[in-house]
Amino acid sequence: MQIQINNVNPNKLYEELVELGINPILLQDDRGQGELIAQNTWITFDEDVDMDLVQQIIDDHDPTPLPPTPTEIDILGQQNVEKELQLMDIKLTNDMLGQNLVSMELRIMQLEMGGM
Repeated sequence: MQIQINNVNPNKLYEELVELGINPILLQDDRGQGELIAQNTWITFDEDVDMDLVQQIIDDHDPTPLPPTPTEIDILGQQNVEKELQLMDIKLTNDMLGQNLVSMELRIMQLEMGGM
């Protein structure tokens, strides 16, 4: 059984079908090179496929492309940024503790010199 649908992201729709247990026999489309959305897509299914489920998947399909999967470099870069932010926070806390210590030492000196 073959159906034709319009204005879908064929790759994404195929993944959505497979995720829900529908395995198309053949998927064809008229996308141009570099295009993600096809004006026309033809999908061939086994005769015993649950067409109600297929239609539900098509109705729920959002052709918006998924964001690209982050590369290992992207992940490492994000982790590096997070570590740098943690280090900056530690340095700021250390600076504040140092200022508190100096203030306390000055107060002790004042008290030892006759109090104020």
